[in-house]
Amino acid sequence: MARFTSVEDRVYVTVDGVSETKPADGAEWIAIKTRLSVGDKTRLEAASVGLSADGKTAQMNVLAALRAVYEVFLLDWHVLKGTEEVPLSIAAFCDLADDEPLAVATIEEITRRNPFPGRASKPTPSGSAT
Repeated sequence: MARFTSVEDRVYVTVDGVSETKPADGAEWIAIKTRLSVGDKTRLEAASVGLSADGKTAQMNVLAALRAVYEVFLLDWHVLKGTEEVPLSIAAFCDLADDEPLAVATIEEITRRNPFPGRASKPTPSGSAT
């Protein structure tokens, strides 16, 4: 499921932090997109809102929104189950335990780089939060 994006548009998340360079062989990592395109933003907005059962009112679809976030941001990974590499998929990412350090670090980095409306933390070009 690895998708093309320029090297400048991705960072590698590990349990030890975030890097612009691919970690050494053997380290587990998840590559995420660093910035959204117009199409990505539209896709996320469209996935997060659906119509109610009566078709008259809009309602938030949290599960569809989360799936769209993962589909947009997860680019590639090196994750092991025992000694075997796990192929990247949304289902495999969702199967990681919610307290799995690599999953937690990845979700935190996505959120830090793309805060929900009303959140104060957004990275500046230097990487520090504003």
